Amino acid sequence: MGRFDLKQMMKTIEEHRISQVAWAPPIVVAIVKDGNRATDGYDLRSLRLVQCGGAPLRKSIISKLKKQLPNVQVAQAYGVTETTGRVFGTMGFKECEVEGATGKLMANFQAKVVDPSNGVALHPLIPGELWVKGPFVMKGYVDDKEATNAIVDSEGWLKSGDLCYIDNEGYLFFVNRLKELIKYKGYQVAPAELEHLLQTHPDTVDAAVIPYVVHYKRIRRLVFIDAIPKSVQGKV
Repeated sequence: MGRFDLKQMMKTIEEHRISQVAWAPPIVVAIVKDGNRATDGYDLRSLRLVQCGGAPLRKSIISKLKKQLPNVQVAQAYGVTETTGRVFGTMGFKECEVEGATGKLMANFQAKVVDPSNGVALHPLIPGELWVKGPFVMKGYVDDKEATNAIVDSEGWLKSGDLCYIDNEGYLFFVNRLKELIKYKGYQVAPAELEHLLQTHPDTVDAAVIPYVVHYKRIRRLVFIDAIPKSVQGKV
């Protein structure tokens, strides 16, 4: 398989009048980073839907993409390896309009957001750890009962390790990985919250926040680089 070529992809969309594509987050970021240079000269009017998963897309990135491709809607989904597929997904253009959401609960799944310290279910709009349950959740890790018991409770609830909240309409919003929260003077700061703040600046394409000696929710040190190292799935 040849190396990914952004221009060739645009050419293929134009030639075959493709209406739906599945892009990993780094592709979306690359298109936004290149601005109109990535899309100018191509007839992309056939493109209507961009499906994206593997890592959440921030609202600022989605907004910038829509400015470049005004006819396009972005559909996100949520799932982890242990669920063997997506648990939440965006279905239809109406759900795509809820920017930042990763859709609603898929059929045959149950989900709840709990206080990670005691497992007590939380009300809508309150962030907590997402737990899911259903026939597609793994039975366990091979030959590792201890690891299995740590992530799946006696009732079959899988602890995702993700900090999320569900709104009153049933849409899931990803906040951050619990293990990535920055603890400072009794506070737990989600890096994604500060990343979103940085990404709202018109000259910022992408941003990543890591622990440093800081005041609560205040950015004390900035480093400017050409690109943020990420995995194929778009994770830092």
